[in-house]
Amino acid sequence: MAAFLYCGPFSATNEEGRMLYENIEISLKESTLTVLTGPSGCGKSTLLRQIVALNRVHSPVAESRQFQPYSRDRHKCLSLLRKFISSKPVQTINVCSATGECTPFNPTRSVRYQLQEKKYSYKELTLWRSRVTLIAQDAPVLMGSIKHNLTFPFDLKIAENKNFDQAKAIKLLQQVGLEYVDWERDANTLSGGERHRLSLVRGLLWDPPVLIFDEPLSGLDQKTGELCFQLILEQARRPGRAVLCVLHDHNLSRQADKILYMSNKTLILKK
Repeated sequence: MAAFLYCGPFSATNEEGRMLYENIEISLKESTLTVLTGPSGCGKSTLLRQIVALNRVHSPVAESRQFQPYSRDRHKCLSLLRKFISSKPVQTINVCSATGECTPFNPTRSVRYQLQEKKYSYKELTLWRSRVTLIAQDAPVLMGSIKHNLTFPFDLKIAENKNFDQAKAIKLLQQVGLEYVDWERDANTLSGGERHRLSLVRGLLWDPPVLIFDEPLSGLDQKTGELCFQLILEQARRPGRAVLCVLHDHNLSRQADKILYMSNKTLILKK
């Protein structure tokens, strides 16, 4: 049986030119949760960005650093990122350390991207990202209200026939403990834990075939983290869906269908 999702091979180096990993391939089965673990600095976040075609596949970064939503130019970067996601298939934002200028660049074309037996060409990577969606570790928010942050994906060209489901949004906000927030509140006033929960809700509302989470439980207390994890697990087990998640909670990780450990420049299957 063909994998539900396949992409790769991926290689990456850090800013000093040290090889983080080499020729890694990612394969996910339908209706499963895959957890990715590994020591800090091994390249987990870089790999996730490569999976969604938001990072150069193999190139040391010398004079610039990868897009960071909370840099001093975060609003400019988020606005530019939104523009590129909704229009031409330019794949990454690069933020110059010296000037803060944002420029797009393209990923290596030798990587294969395949979902539900469909292969995505270089020109279809914008469509790929709408179906294989990353919920970033920094839980970035756009300028504007909480409502705008929940609804904006559905205004993009890639939304096609998707519509914002307000009733589902209300239910999810209740489930993650954000029922108290005013929808007109400025999203930038949210705490780190609140932003992570808002990002989780936005991802579940978007409901793509594959959701990729980078430490979605950061900044959450144990009870809230467990509630959020159950939503992630329920999403992963649905037909026509799969989830890849970086997670450091060993107790919760045991509930995953597969555990991958990044070590010695490769991935080791732990479960």
